[in-house]
Amino acid sequence: MNEQTLRVLEWPKVRELLACQASWSGGKQLALSLLPSADPRQVERALDETGEALAWLDRGESLPLGGVTDISTLVARARAGGILDPGELLRVADFCQAVRRCRQFLLERAAVLPRLAQWIEELSDMSDLEKEIARCVDEQIGIRDSASPKLAALRRQVRSEQNRAREHLENLVRSAARYLQEPIITLRNGRFVLPVKAECRADVPGIVHDQSGSGATLFIEPLAVIEINNRVRELESRVREEEERILRELTGMVGASAPRLEAALTALAYLDLAEAKARLAAAMHAVRPRLVDGGIVELEAVRHPLLRGEVVPIDLRVGRDFQALVITGPNTGGKTVSIKTGGLAVLMAQSGLFVPARRAEISIFRKVFADIGDEQSIEQNLSTFSGHLRVIRDILEEADDATLVILDELGAGTDPVEGSTLAQAILEQLLARGSRILATTHLSTLKLFAHEHPQVANAAVSFDLDTLRPTYQLVIGIPGRSMALAIARRLGLPAEVVARAEELLGEVGVRLEDVVSGLESERRQAAEERREVERLRAELAALRSRQEEELRRLAALRREVQEKARRRVEEAVHRALLELNQMVGEARQRQRQGTAEEALAAAQRAREQVRQLARRVADTVSGLVPDLAEDDHPAQEAADTVAYLNAGVQRWTPRPGEQVRLRNGGQRGEIRSVDPDGTIEVQVGVFRLRVEAYELEPIPAQEELSAEKAEERAGARTSAAPSSLAGAVRRSISVELDLRGERVEEACAKLDKYLDQAVLAGLPWVRVIHGKGTGMLRQAVQQYLQKDPRVTRFRLGEPGEGGSGVTIAWLS
Repeated sequence: MNEQTLRVLEWPKVRELLACQASWSGGKQLALSLLPSADPRQVERALDETGEALAWLDRGESLPLGGVTDISTLVARARAGGILDPGELLRVADFCQAVRRCRQFLLERAAVLPRLAQWIEELSDMSDLEKEIARCVDEQIGIRDSASPKLAALRRQVRSEQNRAREHLENLVRSAARYLQEPIITLRNGRFVLPVKAECRADVPGIVHDQSGSGATLFIEPLAVIEINNRVRELESRVREEEERILRELTGMVGASAPRLEAALTALAYLDLAEAKARLAAAMHAVRPRLVDGGIVELEAVRHPLLRGEVVPIDLRVGRDFQALVITGPNTGGKTVSIKTGGLAVLMAQSGLFVPARRAEISIFRKVFADIGDEQSIEQNLSTFSGHLRVIRDILEEADDATLVILDELGAGTDPVEGSTLAQAILEQLLARGSRILATTHLSTLKLFAHEHPQVANAAVSFDLDTLRPTYQLVIGIPGRSMALAIARRLGLPAEVVARAEELLGEVGVRLEDVVSGLESERRQAAEERREVERLRAELAALRSRQEEELRRLAALRREVQEKARRRVEEAVHRALLELNQMVGEARQRQRQGTAEEALAAAQRAREQVRQLARRVADTVSGLVPDLAEDDHPAQEAADTVAYLNAGVQRWTPRPGEQVRLRNGGQRGEIRSVDPDGTIEVQVGVFRLRVEAYELEPIPAQEELSAEKAEERAGARTSAAPSSLAGAVRRSISVELDLRGERVEEACAKLDKYLDQAVLAGLPWVRVIHGKGTGMLRQAVQQYLQKDPRVTRFRLGEPGEGGSGVTIAWLS
């Protein structure tokens, strides 16, 4: 990309903006010399680096570049054998410290900085040099006494001798005060002297080093301190020699580290450039361009990077649907700014800069040429038209299918007829070579050419006739109008003059105006249709959103109704069980107190009440939503329960040793004993249960079932047990509740809930495991069971049942 193209596109100004974002001179120099690259891998890498730097800026972070200065001249002098002074050495130490901080910064973020983390290798750890300089050099006093033992000793001797000289002079001041102009001790040429009156010169023997401007005062070094001052001067000379040796040694360390320092200078300059690119992207609200193949430039809402204030963004594209874009329209309408914006966007992308646009797709061009502005030259005897032709000649010599050509006011500066034919020929030649073209013109024939050529598109910058001001909007697809006649009519030029001008415009002009008017009409119609489509799309989206919201509301309502129905069934079941327990209790009481006939009559009444209770439950179920009735079948369960209860009260005399089955659980057991009050002790597995006769049913002796059949029958009986009435809780529930490790309050809450479920499931007894421990939980459980109306009795477990760590409770 030649210098002329970069200059007319104002690339140096973009580089200056970038340099203003850099933190130190190294980054600024790289920014000011930045050039676009035609290497796709290099461009991709540069964009990645800008993106990585922008990511840490978005997190509120930045490179720790404080203390970085350009020490390249110091390093070169150290390498050549020169000596650096203390201030220069401190600059080197500050640089080493900055290198260390930046290295740590990148190391901590290496996982998310795949590109920039590669510079870590160039940032060597030079803490040894940094520490040695800091040990020997101080910003305020220069070389420290601790730089070497010899220097410290020499400086102590200097101070000691100076104190001796001062003591002698103070004695002289006191004894010869009348000869002195002032009773003070001062320095001349690094030696202690006294200010003696000129007329008393003979009274103070010594060496005169200076006199006042008036000659009234002589500065005399008394003979008594000459030897001491000579000693001080000698020691000071030796101090300077030692300081020089230390500086030479430190400078030698800098020279030895020159390769590492120079590599770090390059790395920090490049890192600073990457961060400067990111800062510029953030300031411009720029986006990363997507690199594509095919010579494409597509920019959505792109802004010229050098414009300030309220900038009107434009949409610019070329290369995908058409090969060349010809922009026409009135002067000051933004034609030149539009093509410059496109050219600068390409240069920025190929330099690793983000583009100030909402979206950008850009191909990498090997060559970018631009002919913009006035290229006339008095020295070379070139007119404006000749200057343009010379530039275009150079473009035609090098243009190919990987070239972007930007031409401003093509065909201008000469006879319009000849200029338009020449401009068309130039465009045809560039099109034949496959170049991508952004061009502006006022020539009507080029508008027609663009309209008729399949690889060329027209574009116009719009103009507001009411305000006589451009809108700076670019419309692709229609040619622009110069608006000269319209503006003349609007400004009040005589109507006959405007009419005559229209006549002189001729057939070609009329034909072009017809084309433009037709295209504008089509564009307005397309815009109206597009707005209508957008409106319909918005309405459709709103309808879809409302439909989805209604479906969600209906689903929530269905869940709410089902939950209410479930709760109503549970309440009905719970009430039914309470009434059932009460009826069974009454029947049992009558059985104990009355005759068998009275018990039987009570049982018959209980069966009739159960039938009525089952009908009430079924009526409750029938009033619920169909979904719940279909899913849980509570009516059938109620009927099953009634059938079971009808068969539950019968004449039967239990005997010890008889095989029986628990009605409410289906477990098989053997009767151990029968108490006089009718309570029966049954051995079920390892458990001994005390139950009533109605809770058991005999197993016929001839019924020899296998273990599998017995379990199947038990399961079948269980499915028809009263637990089926509680469809909301499930058909099976564990007969054990483990409360070990629970706090008393939590254990009682869990026990209460578990007893509800056990009663609903129809369990005759439950096993509560509370452990032994301190006995507090056992005591709390038994106190709770003693007060609970659902529990008829309870006892601690026997040795085979868990002992004192378990409580067996019977439910009513």
